Amino acid sequence: ESPLTVTQMLWINLIMDTFAAMALASLPPSESVMKDKPRDRNAFILNKPMLREIIGVGGFFFLMLLGMLYIFQHAEVNQLTDLLHLQLGAKGHVSTYELTLLFTTFVMTHFFYLFNARAFETGRSALHFKGCNGLLTIVAIILIGQIAMVEIPGLQQFFNVEGLKLIDWVIIIIGSSFVLWVREIWHLLTKK
Repeated sequence: ESPLTVTQMLWINLIMDTFAAMALASLPPSESVMKDKPRDRNAFILNKPMLREIIGVGGFFFLMLLGMLYIFQHAEVNQLTDLLHLQLGAKGHVSTYELTLLFTTFVMTHFFYLFNARAFETGRSALHFKGCNGLLTIVAIILIGQIAMVEIPGLQQFFNVEGLKLIDWVIIIIGSSFVLWVREIWHLLTKK
């Protein structure tokens, strides 16, 4: 059984493909591109740093979400602080609240990773927003959309979710933002 419903997968597809592409396409052009050497016309579209990033971050997200799903199948989690005193058993099912936690974590990790994708190979901070009004608009749409679908009753039924407790929102936003902060710290440490 899929942990995500069709409407949830459509929302994820929309924000990860359509909205993310629009956000990245709306960025101002970088003059440093003109200093790059021409690419070999036979070169693969993904270079080694891109492949490392895709496999590393994608693998981490996959294992994290798979681990969450496993925990939710074997323990009763009524809020994320329950993970501090976790006891795995043979529960065998996942509640709608736990699926909402999984879905929101999935969306928010990718939400914060959008900033990293924007800054990939630019040599700049992911938190540089000068001239990025289109990006900020789309980021606001994604964030407001996710909160609305989880918290507004009519949308809850459509997306098969339940409203989350404030503590869970705080933990998810802070926890999923680590993907951004780790990249920023790495950028500061390796900056030339």
